[in-house]
Amino acid sequence: MEASRFTLLAISALVAISLPAAAVTIHVPDDQHTIQAGIDAASVGDTVLVACGTYYEHDILMKPGISLVSETGAADCVTIDAQQQGRVLLCDPVDDFTLLKGFTITGGYGAHGAGMACYDSNPTLTNIVFTGNSASGWSGGGLYAMYSSPTLTNVTFSGNTASGSGGGMYCRVSVASLTDVVFSDNEASAGGGMCEYWSSTTLNGVVFSANRAGGGGGMWTHSSSTSTLTDVVFSENSVEGSSCAGGGGLYCGTSASPVLTDVEFSNNTATGVWSRGALCCYEDCHPELTNVTFSGNSAVYGGGVTCNVSSFVLLTNCIIAFSEIGPAVLCDDTSGAALTCCDVYGNAGGDWVGYIAGQYGVSGNISENPLFCDPERNDLTLHADSPCAAENNPRCGLIGACPVGCPPSTGIAEMIETTSWGRIKAMHR
Repeated sequence: MEASRFTLLAISALVAISLPAAAVTIHVPDDQHTIQAGIDAASVGDTVLVACGTYYEHDILMKPGISLVSETGAADCVTIDAQQQGRVLLCDPVDDFTLLKGFTITGGYGAHGAGMACYDSNPTLTNIVFTGNSASGWSGGGLYAMYSSPTLTNVTFSGNTASGSGGGMYCRVSVASLTDVVFSDNEASAGGGMCEYWSSTTLNGVVFSANRAGGGGGMWTHSSSTSTLTDVVFSENSVEGSSCAGGGGLYCGTSASPVLTDVEFSNNTATGVWSRGALCCYEDCHPELTNVTFSGNSAVYGGGVTCNVSSFVLLTNCIIAFSEIGPAVLCDDTSGAALTCCDVYGNAGGDWVGYIAGQYGVSGNISENPLFCDPERNDLTLHADSPCAAENNPRCGLIGACPVGCPPSTGIAEMIETTSWGRIKAMHR
């Protein structure tokens, strides 16, 4: 009998050792007074749940396999303010099971990744705002990723700065996925919103708005990076420099070859003596553009697209219209562009001129007013009678990034007349 009891106890002990510990939730500040203390007390699979409020902490070190979550899961619930005392968060390293959800990260200060730095890490970030962080030494005002694969969903980068590259976000030798991400009002020397080197990023539903840089106002992609941009908007970004300021919206350099689909470039500017394009391709770059719309951009050397130093761009079903300064496309003697089913119209420096002059009227290429619904408000959807609407162009289908979004332009005058005040009064006489 005693032997049997001993055997049962031994078996029970072995089973207990082999089973994983049940995940627990650690509450901050009830169970642990600080976020760092909550993380330190957590084990793999645990959740650190932070009550709404502002926490003045810096250089918080994340752990692999834990979830750091705010009480409501919304970004406005918890603010972590480093008060310029150091970086806010560090992942070095963390795995695919590490989650950060529902925080505003601000007041970070440091050389790389003032808001958050990731080294050899693959965290998931959801419902996060990076704002007011400053990378004084070099890169990544909001987020820095090195040898990492972060996944970002519903993340905003606003008002971050970097003295070097990537005011909002910087990727180096990384694979990043961004969905429903906004970059606004960030600033850097290169890549006001985002910068990448030797990286492969996937962007879906991303907006770059009012970012500033010396090159790549919205985004800078470089050094054999292979990015995929789908449903992305570059609007009112700017670059400024005394020489070679390029890419008011997007700069591609040194063998970078991004693929753009359903992308808008509107009202981006590049200023300076040698300013180049809303999209600037420099040194062996080969981007591919499908259903992309350029409207109201400006640069001395190519308001829409500029290709230099052995670069070549493919444009299919694209619109380049109303560039305020510069021709639609400009290529140097070593570079080129091939256009198919494209509408090039109303550009201040010329439409089908220079390298692309011989492509007008062939391969479905046209030069007609695309009839945007409201370009002054960056609404680049089409009037129903637009020559770029799919139903009006059976050979090519939809040209540009946006479908029909308003009634025929030819009916506007008649519609206004029939509903004029005079006619209304006449109906009641």
